[in-house]
Amino acid sequence: MTKVTIVGRERFALDALKRLQAAGLTINKVITDDQGILFQHAQLVGIPCQLKNLGSKVLASEIPDGTAVILSLHNYMYITPEAIARAGKAIGYHPSLLPAYPGRRAIQEAIADGQSVTGGTLFHLDAGYDTGEIISQRACPIHAGDTPRVLWERLAAIGLELLGDIKEDLKDI
Repeated sequence: MTKVTIVGRERFALDALKRLQAAGLTINKVITDDQGILFQHAQLVGIPCQLKNLGSKVLASEIPDGTAVILSLHNYMYITPEAIARAGKAIGYHPSLLPAYPGRRAIQEAIADGQSVTGGTLFHLDAGYDTGEIISQRACPIHAGDTPRVLWERLAAIGLELLGDIKEDLKDI
């Protein structure tokens, strides 16, 4: 059984956690920045949780033994190369068509720049920020009047679709 550590936050990471569990993957730890819905659900179903400050580093010592993959989902923490090596694989979701708009403000910057299209990217984490090898991408239109929150809702749905596309591959790790 593939064991997954989720480093994430809010509804997106919670929805991903539920879908991955339904697909037969074991979530062995959740690392998040607040005691919101992700933390509460994980505690309710008996998944160990760790709270960390936004912008902090996830260290190798914080990744449980037997973790096959780390998933970084709507996360503003840096997962160190040592943590990635401990798991063997780490995958992130970013709300832009990387390499365009890396970083925390991808959605706001795409809107401010007047872009008509953005998207979501699933990628392998490496030592950089939003720089790893791209696994898959899907485009998303930016409509006139979109706010970052409205656009994020569409991009989160794309992220869940992209994760759904690889969930069977995750079982084979």
